[in-house]
Amino acid sequence: NDFSSKGDIQSSVIKHHSLPVKSVDFSSDSKLICSGGDDKTVKITSIADRKLQATLTGHTNWVKCTRFNRDSKLIASGSDDKTLRLWDVNKKELCFTYDNGEHKGAINSVRFHPDNSCLGTACFDSKIRLFDIRSKQLIQVYGQHKAPATCVAFHPSGNYLASTSYDETIKIYDLRMGEVLYTLEAHEGAIMHVSFSNFGDFMSTGGHDSQVIIWKTNLDNLNKLSDSLGIVHNFPNADYTGMSATNQNPEVEKLKYKNQMTKEVKASNNPDNTAEGLTKLFEQMVSQMDMITSSFVNFEKRVSKMEDMIEQIERKED
Repeated sequence: NDFSSKGDIQSSVIKHHSLPVKSVDFSSDSKLICSGGDDKTVKITSIADRKLQATLTGHTNWVKCTRFNRDSKLIASGSDDKTLRLWDVNKKELCFTYDNGEHKGAINSVRFHPDNSCLGTACFDSKIRLFDIRSKQLIQVYGQHKAPATCVAFHPSGNYLASTSYDETIKIYDLRMGEVLYTLEAHEGAIMHVSFSNFGDFMSTGGHDSQVIIWKTNLDNLNKLSDSLGIVHNFPNADYTGMSATNQNPEVEKLKYKNQMTKEVKASNNPDNTAEGLTKLFEQMVSQMDMITSSFVNFEKRVSKMEDMIEQIERKED
């Protein structure tokens, strides 16, 4: 391990992979890093001493994405071998492999739902999929992209999902209703990444056109979504060193969007399999209800914490 410093910026070089690294992610307490690469492994490394904690093996092709869940007890990894795997961080072993043919191509991105209830993936077969962690079942498939899907991101509220694709569009999904709300078009070329800000009021996208675009979402107020969902910052062909959204005066491009109230439910259309299709549809509805319930529980917890803080402030004032 090499260590160097330049001015106030320090860097550590960690070399545990034998081939190119495709993905890295921090644990929630910033004590660990998980990484995946072309050596077909997932590595867990301690940041403090830069020591390798574990090498997780099982993938049979390049590992393209790795991600800790919210409490950093699990790691999800996706690979060119078309499998999604869950790993136990403490036991340093495989928990489960989604390998029943759900993915028809390489998995380009994986993200945990904010409440750890499910996983979202973006696949080279153009599909966005949601998997329930508890039942270990595929619960939703979105097939609106017309080219390979590149990235997924959950809104912090847990109610919405964004995805990007080589088809030059960004899709916004309402997870409670199981449908696409909006298709956003602004980039010229494949869109490779999407991310929400910590409070979900902004969304950023980046693509092959060398642009980073910042969007104002207002997703917590859908009645005003069509009026306020738009580009607020656009950084074309820029050197991003030291750049911040507050000190720029970018050219704002016109937003093109359209409403798409469509969805794909993974149920059979064969009349001979009607019962099976209805059973799958019912399971999806139950899973979505669980997600809604979980969102309400999290909201109540936040309200309770806020009330406690207000009560403490009032006591101090007295």
